[in-house]
Amino acid sequence: MKVLLISSSPHKEKSRTFFLAQEALRGLAQEGIDTETMHLDDYKIFFCKHCEECHKKILHCRVEDDVHIILKNMLECNGIILASPNYINQVTASMKALFDRSAHFIHCKRLLGKYIAATVSSGSGQDQDVLDYIRLYAHTCGAQYSGG
Repeated sequence: MKVLLISSSPHKEKSRTFFLAQEALRGLAQEGIDTETMHLDDYKIFFCKHCEECHKKILHCRVEDDVHIILKNMLECNGIILASPNYINQVTASMKALFDRSAHFIHCKRLLGKYIAATVSSGSGQDQDVLDYIRLYAHTCGAQYSGG
């Protein structure tokens, strides 16, 4: 079993978001589960152009960036932890761009049989909208949402 942490904080290892997610990964490692971490800030992620190329050919996109690397890793794992700071009651722009660029995950239920959990950090304590958005993404992709 393998769990992928996708962290969208631009502060990477120095962020509260990553600190919270690391606690979850530590527990998984104690159970013998393999983990991998991807920081979205390490990848070029451009916005979706809504060209619908991904609807014609799965995992194909005419936008040339690094999203295909992240999507491939998402497909190869059993579980995903989506970690984001609260940016005005929403995920970060990089995570939103990733969600938009995975449109074929939604249309083809590509994450069916996988689990998604969320980690959200918030200075205001108002993180429910962000958690709800991640939960909605998980369900529309066919994944089982495991909470946040």
